[in-house]
Amino acid sequence: MFKDLKGHLLYFVYDHKFSVTIFWAVLILSSVVFFTISALNPATTVVFSMSLAIYFFCAINGFLMTKETFPFLIKLGSTRNQYIMSAIIFNFILAVFMSVIAVLVNQFVMAAKNLTNVDNFTHFVILEGTTISATWYNELWVNIIFCFLLLQIGFMMSSIFYRLGLVGGYSGLLFLALLLILPSTRGVLIDLFVGTYNTGIDINYVSIILLSLVVILPNWLLLREASTTAGDMR
Repeated sequence: MFKDLKGHLLYFVYDHKFSVTIFWAVLILSSVVFFTISALNPATTVVFSMSLAIYFFCAINGFLMTKETFPFLIKLGSTRNQYIMSAIIFNFILAVFMSVIAVLVNQFVMAAKNLTNVDNFTHFVILEGTTISATWYNELWVNIIFCFLLLQIGFMMSSIFYRLGLVGGYSGLLFLALLLILPSTRGVLIDLFVGTYNTGIDINYVSIILLSLVVILPNWLLLREASTTAGDMR
């Protein structure tokens, strides 16, 4: 089992290697360009956020996961349970990797900003406005939690589209949209995951972690008897 798990993880790594490399190459180059613009134009204010960028990447990456990897690994002899377990472990590894690189790049950018006195380059940290202090280790911890959550939710939506086709997938997206739009459900979600303390936002990390684990169940139910052909292609 451990050999199969290792083989699956290696496949996920090789499958995502190109997209992760391109993402960081573009993001780092963009940060250098924006920083240079700020240094050359003191009257221009540039706001840049590394955390928001990796959140978008994780959400999109999770959304593409099932269709990209599930049929291939199943055809190679993997069981559905092995695939789901491997995907969850890989999502956590990817969340940690993206968060570590983001924090390292952030620290380098902040050091360059302090060294060159470029005050018009604003680096937006997701912890601003919350009750937790904006330190590198707190940023790392929060990034890992949110990246893993977005990967898991994206993975679940990917499985919905794969198993139920476009109709089922768009119905799932509509359901999630209604949960966020309707005042009654939106209020419950806000109270469940965030709160207010004085002038800051208090994030309930336990609820976020539990949600990341809860979405494993619908994912397993969707893929336990799934075909190697996507729902909209059968």
